[in-house]
Amino acid sequence: MANEAALQDPAAPERGPNDEVIAFWRDMMVDKYHRYRDVLVGASTLHAMHALSLHPPRSGGRVLDVGCGFGETTIEIARRVGEHGQAVGLDPCQPFLDVARADARRARVGNASFRCGDAQTEPLGGFDRVFSAFGVMFFAQPVAALRNLCAAMTSTAGRGAAEPGGRIQLLVWNARAENPWLTLAVEACERLLPPRVEDAATCGPGPFSMSDPDTLGAMLAAAGLTRIQLHRFREDVFVGASVERAVDFQLTLGPAGERMRLSGARGTPLEAQVRDEARRLLAPHARRSGIWLPSSVWYATGVC
Repeated sequence: MANEAALQDPAAPERGPNDEVIAFWRDMMVDKYHRYRDVLVGASTLHAMHALSLHPPRSGGRVLDVGCGFGETTIEIARRVGEHGQAVGLDPCQPFLDVARADARRARVGNASFRCGDAQTEPLGGFDRVFSAFGVMFFAQPVAALRNLCAAMTSTAGRGAAEPGGRIQLLVWNARAENPWLTLAVEACERLLPPRVEDAATCGPGPFSMSDPDTLGAMLAAAGLTRIQLHRFREDVFVGASVERAVDFQLTLGPAGERMRLSGARGTPLEAQVRDEARRLLAPHARRSGIWLPSSVWYATGVC
């Protein structure tokens, strides 16, 4: 029998800390994000516009947009920095970037570009600002990732990140209870579904991994940031044109969708009951334009 050393491939690439999570997103989440792009982009963009209005990027600046997804914020930042600036969207999921590049071409925004890579480990540099709208909550090692983002703000001329403009801007979701737009249907799942399958693959730490402001502040400080500030934004966001569409969204993505998936085959016979209960919970939030629910985020800024 071959020994263990002989079975190892010395030419095999080193595994990254987020490889499993990235594979999960690529294989499990891309299609779901396409299906509910209107909801997800609407919520993300609403809060991103608040952040960019509070701390607008400078004209001619070079901004890294981390976890850019379909690239809406990258394109918006590119417009704000102007033709002499540059916005670079970074995401580990190539199918998202294919859409982003096509959208940038369609919008004729030539100073937006996109790069596939893991922001925790990718060599980065030459930026004067780092922005991320809900792209940093899934890192296996968030402090290491934030340190790498600080390293991104070192210019090609060698100027340190502490120079004016070397700011990190992060949007992360507040606590579950503050975000019924993502979590309302969890109540139905917990009441009706069997226990979850503990060894199932997941998307990583999760959308609420940075929801505690004290923990978030401590992570930023441990990564070397100073002048840290936290702002809380609250807005109602659109979750579907109808109750049925909103039920579909909540049982496909977010904590309720994860709960459905992790219940496995044992939960399938109970799906109709879960949907009925979710409809009951969502119906009171109907408006003429669709279903709207509260959302809440932390907007954190700091200088490296």
